Amino acid sequence: MNYEQELKEAEKILKENSIPTDYLKETFADHYEQKAKIHAAAGLTPENDYKIILPLTKTLESCIDLKRLIRSAIDNDPDYALLDLTFLKHLKQTVKITKYLNKNYERLIQSDSFIYHASCAGFTPELSENTRRAFLIWYGEQSINGRLGIISGTALDLITASHNASYCSCIRPDGEYFNTVLSYLASDNVLISYITDQTRKDYKIGRQLIFITAHRIAQLRQYGTFPDEDSRLIRLKIQENLTGDWIKRKEPLKTEDVIYYGHGYIDYGYGTYSFIKNTDHEKFTIEKGKCLSCNYNLDRPDQGACSNCTDDRFTCISCENQFNLDDRHTNQDGDEYCDECYHAAYWRCDRCECETSNDNGFCIRTGTRRNEEYICESCFEDHGATCESCGNNFYSDNMIESDGEWYCQDCAADELSQCEECGDTVKNDEIEEINGSYYCTECAMNFIECAECENMVLKEDTKEIDSKIYCDECANETAPLQFEERQTV
Repeated sequence: MNYEQELKEAEKILKENSIPTDYLKETFADHYEQKAKIHAAAGLTPENDYKIILPLTKTLESCIDLKRLIRSAIDNDPDYALLDLTFLKHLKQTVKITKYLNKNYERLIQSDSFIYHASCAGFTPELSENTRRAFLIWYGEQSINGRLGIISGTALDLITASHNASYCSCIRPDGEYFNTVLSYLASDNVLISYITDQTRKDYKIGRQLIFITAHRIAQLRQYGTFPDEDSRLIRLKIQENLTGDWIKRKEPLKTEDVIYYGHGYIDYGYGTYSFIKNTDHEKFTIEKGKCLSCNYNLDRPDQGACSNCTDDRFTCISCENQFNLDDRHTNQDGDEYCDECYHAAYWRCDRCECETSNDNGFCIRTGTRRNEEYICESCFEDHGATCESCGNNFYSDNMIESDGEWYCQDCAADELSQCEECGDTVKNDEIEEINGSYYCTECAMNFIECAECENMVLKEDTKEIDSKIYCDECANETAPLQFEERQTV
């Protein structure tokens, strides 16, 4: 990949992650100018595209963390014993470790001990597919065309240090410390090494940043699947190019080894530190990065820009990505959302057009061609109700209320009746039929049965004769007869 292609690819990746690119070209030019001496000393030249490619060994010879991982896997399995880093003993048979790990994988990831040791060994146990593949890579069983170690001085490889990789870190383009990368680009002593295989172009299995001077090499924390043996081979290659009598220090990189002006972080306490014998101690200087929007010094750890320039950008509270203000939506609480996340979380009330969250609205059946509308909680309280029978929501002006309960038109027709006396609408089990008419329970109490004709009549249209109740008609016929009977007696 030539310089222009590298610049174009970097611009594409940064824009996808809402990082400004106004001064990316200047940042690239400064990177190659600052590192010209160390690139040449390490053997990184335009002729090899600033990359040294090393074929790596196909098997892992020694790794304490991997031994601990395997032991944690077989701790509760007395039928197996560890022979070496490649084979287990099962009764009288020899079994490949990768076969055992893959066969028992679902059970093993339930073990906290296994997950811990897998993490220490550089695996990601929560990602089943990646971890199984990582097992095979460690043992060379999936190295169809061989694994490759890359020592790189390109600006693009620094920008994508945690992009298109089996691992994740906070210096990825959308990470909380991406501006650390811009500090590395502005410094004259930072390279990157990573491991890939020829089956997946540009995909990083593991990576390790390198601080380097003519007399000092600090290899930082190993991310992903980056065995110690591979790190050693890469270190030996750099030492060979720099020449000299190299000594590996017991302690890895320490804070006193670095002068750091940037805004981000450095993985102290990991990796290795080596130096040329009989040379004075010198510190690695990591400069402030430049804002990709205005080209002034950075004063913050993320977004690829300084504080002044990020005033024109915002972080979506949902997806946590950076966007221009043109894409900003603010809810009633002042939270800022990108366009996609806002419309996934909010909508407009069909009645009052206010902003409403998805978990705080009501679907109203209207009976119109559209058949339903979505309204906010306030509009529902004022204009809506839930049918007591079917449970659907409707506008209350199109419903019928009965004793404080609301019914839609369909349910009301099936379950309610109107009293012919008072006009109230009541449930069918609270209605009584009297003389072919229907009355609510209260109104039905105004009727009484005539002792003579047995018809139900209004109490006001009856007369009591000898403690019996008669309708007016029967009372007029019965009263003279009873009077005559009393006279006869």
